[in-house]
Amino acid sequence: MIRLSEWLTENSAALIYTDINRRYFTGFNSSLGYLLVSKNESISLVDGRYYIAAKTAVKNSKVELLKNVTDQIKRF
Repeated sequence: MIRLSEWLTENSAALIYTDINRRYFTGFNSSLGYLLVSKNESISLVDGRYYIAAKTAVKNSKVELLKNVTDQIKRF
């Protein structure tokens, strides 16, 4: 599988929000969450129901608790 970050430029990012696409890129299944990907990093935002499981299961992305997605995207 080609990593999504390889397709991105230094000044671009991708926001993955559908459950099937998040599962494809992280291997973790959840009904709610977001995956933010840039050339150099990725963050999985998951709600409290999935946080502990995601911290264990997601290996290719940093995991953060979903609080305010708009603010978290801006910071990313």
